Amino acid sequence: MSNSNPGIHESFEEQDIISNLIETARGLVANDIVLSKDFFQKALTLSKNVKFHSGMGDCHYELARIYSLQKQHELAITSFMDATTNYKLALNHKGAFESTITLADSYFKHGSYDLACETLYEALELSGKLNDPEQAGVVLNKLGDTSRLTGNYDKAINYHTQALKIFEEADNKKLESVTCYLLGNCMNWANRLDKAFEFLDRSLNTATEIGDPELQLRPTGSMAILFTKFKEYDKAETYFYKAIDLSGISSDAILKADLLKNLGQLYIAIDRYDEALEVLNRSLKSIDELEVKYPSNQVHKLLAEAFEKKGDHTTALQHYKKYAALANEILNEEIAVKTRSLQFKHEFDKVIKEKDVAEAAVKLKDQFISNLSHEIRTPLNGVLGMTALLSDTNPTPEQSEYINTIRLSANNLIETVDNILDFSRIQKGEVKLITKEFHLRELVASVVQSMKPRADEKGLTITLRIDEQTPGKVSGDEYRLNQILKNLISNAVKFTEKGGVQVDVNVTDARMNHVKIIFCVTDTGIGIAESRLPQIFEIYSLPSVTELKVPSGAGIGLAVVKQLTELQGGSISVNSTPGSGSVFKIELPFKTSETVKTLKSGGKSTASVELKDLSDVLILLVEDNKVNQFLAQKLLGKMGFRVEIANNGNEALDLLKSKVFDLILMDVQMPEMNGYELTQMIRSKLPDPVNRIPVIALTAYASVQEKEKALQLGMSDYITKPYSPHELLAAVMRQIPRNKEARKSEAGHITEEMIRATSDKLTQLFSGSREDVISLFQMLASQIPAIIDETAVSIQDKNWQATFHAIHRLKSSLQLLKIGSLKERINELEEWTRDEIQTDKISPSFEKFRNDCELTTTLLKEEIIRLKNKNG
Repeated sequence: MSNSNPGIHESFEEQDIISNLIETARGLVANDIVLSKDFFQKALTLSKNVKFHSGMGDCHYELARIYSLQKQHELAITSFMDATTNYKLALNHKGAFESTITLADSYFKHGSYDLACETLYEALELSGKLNDPEQAGVVLNKLGDTSRLTGNYDKAINYHTQALKIFEEADNKKLESVTCYLLGNCMNWANRLDKAFEFLDRSLNTATEIGDPELQLRPTGSMAILFTKFKEYDKAETYFYKAIDLSGISSDAILKADLLKNLGQLYIAIDRYDEALEVLNRSLKSIDELEVKYPSNQVHKLLAEAFEKKGDHTTALQHYKKYAALANEILNEEIAVKTRSLQFKHEFDKVIKEKDVAEAAVKLKDQFISNLSHEIRTPLNGVLGMTALLSDTNPTPEQSEYINTIRLSANNLIETVDNILDFSRIQKGEVKLITKEFHLRELVASVVQSMKPRADEKGLTITLRIDEQTPGKVSGDEYRLNQILKNLISNAVKFTEKGGVQVDVNVTDARMNHVKIIFCVTDTGIGIAESRLPQIFEIYSLPSVTELKVPSGAGIGLAVVKQLTELQGGSISVNSTPGSGSVFKIELPFKTSETVKTLKSGGKSTASVELKDLSDVLILLVEDNKVNQFLAQKLLGKMGFRVEIANNGNEALDLLKSKVFDLILMDVQMPEMNGYELTQMIRSKLPDPVNRIPVIALTAYASVQEKEKALQLGMSDYITKPYSPHELLAAVMRQIPRNKEARKSEAGHITEEMIRATSDKLTQLFSGSREDVISLFQMLASQIPAIIDETAVSIQDKNWQATFHAIHRLKSSLQLLKIGSLKERINELEEWTRDEIQTDKISPSFEKFRNDCELTTTLLKEEIIRLKNKNG
């Protein structure tokens, strides 16, 4: 038995591929931003298809950074917000925190300090979920910096003080020194000079204590400025020269120029004009190449002042003109920055408004549909329940006819509600295909068997024949195939009064690992007039009830079937003769790892499939409502299952400790212990194999969110009340344990088949786009040799850290290929180089790895040629 919902292994595999694709795209940003952006967008689409929220968060985050570089600010804002939202849904608090911080930095850079503060408050809240107080300290320092720039020094001092307390408790000397420097500067701006000295001196002493010269630079410069304010010029000069010496280890040329400028100002103040001119010219020279306006403007102003004091008015005038020109440019730039800031805020307000309107509309629509579904289903539960009870009271033939009409009408209404929901999702493009391997024969047999109770009620035969060449396992969308077959067979039973329904499965084409299969549903029902056949798959295209003299309502179901079929790259057709029946044919493509040989029509061999005996399946029904207990037990008993009932969660736990059940049907809404809580207890507290028994949720709520919640909390499937017999049987049949096939160990060598399998998998993930796979493989084929050569040089130099970084960069790209031997070898090399252990083995291991990579690159190039030929 399995406690996982279908496809969870495949979902993890797809998530792994997407994560590797994202890492590969990150490696491209520096060299090819356009290509990396393209891959992030593709990875985002793939993440949405499998509802991989962490992957969506990563893609939105990286795209936001690219949009910022490209100055597409509105897109950047939206993407940062979407990244945070998806990280929160994935409970990835670190990702949400980093996304929020980066957005705040973006606001800060554009001068939108109020927006930066709002975003930092959100980051501060997120930091509490990281269990890392130091991150909160970092945010508080950013809030302090932002407040200082808006002139609110008291608030800035308060934020920095809170941050300092955090770093003191964490004994983080480096951040303690940084925070003391920030506090000292705030005190200086607030003209609290004694306090400024106290914190700057503490910052400098702490930086000296931990031996970090770069950390000493800024507090030393600030101390020089502070002593200038104190008019202690000798001390100020000493600190200036100390700071200038320290600036030699910094790459910040503007900082050094600023220090020289301030020293020049000091010399002017004490009438040492020649020295002032010397350091000011040094300042100007150090920043001329940077072509920056600040502090060039201030340096020219001071040079003008110094030359004027010396009596050189001509040179003074030249410098003053340069100062005036630069000052005017800076003023214009400040106006432009303010304009950009206002534009930024406008874009932000626009994005927020649009998001709020869109989210409100979606929420209102979802709420309406959910409420509508619930309001219809709840009374129908009572109708179907009482109908079932009435049918067991020995009704007269006339009464039985009335009961059957009530039951059929209620079931039709439920199907119509479900089809409307599906049709709406398809029209909005919300239906995404999930490709995974599944048991085709078992699925078809399960669907046909789920229809048997309805056929039996009408006295119809229902048979299934499967071409012996049909593969047992294929890759495709299991859920959508189930939905298509259920709709077609249900319609066939509905519109057939005498005779029966036959389902045929035949292979029509097989090439390599691709196969096309035709599903044929034949009935002996009323048929369809030839004039109506062209519109049969349009919504509500069937004639009226009076004209057909049968129940209506199949129109939207067939429209859903057609759209789902075409969404999978298949086709649908119908042949019908009024009064003799109809034949619906669905042709769908699948992938299979099995060898399939198609035979000529005369040589086909089909076999009838016997419907299963379900009497050996024991089901535990956990339900507190007596009427619902009775109804469910009756339905399951008629299908052949054995059923035991637990009235509440405690009774269920007692029964699970004493008996072996194959399946649990569980009502979600129960007093004391609800179905979700009971499921979590079964999964976490009970021993193996009881904790792996499939659990099917029973609830009256039909929302997508409720279903996702059930699956996330450990339930295996979900049925919405009121459920029909075939819905219940189909859900149960999906969860009846299958024999597990032993997993084949992966070959230790690299073959064309391995690359081909990866190629096919990626083609599916890219929605059939071979061009995207070609682009990815071309990038890998050029990237792998380049990094291998880089790694070889690092190994030759015994630079293990450089080797580790190169290997790590290559890891995500190779993991995309899903080749076991490469994965094992690269993990081995990564561990040895990271920890600098087994260094004598690194070189020989790398040579084998290098050979494997060369073979892989060759096979990738061959696959690129094959894909191009296939496209051509």
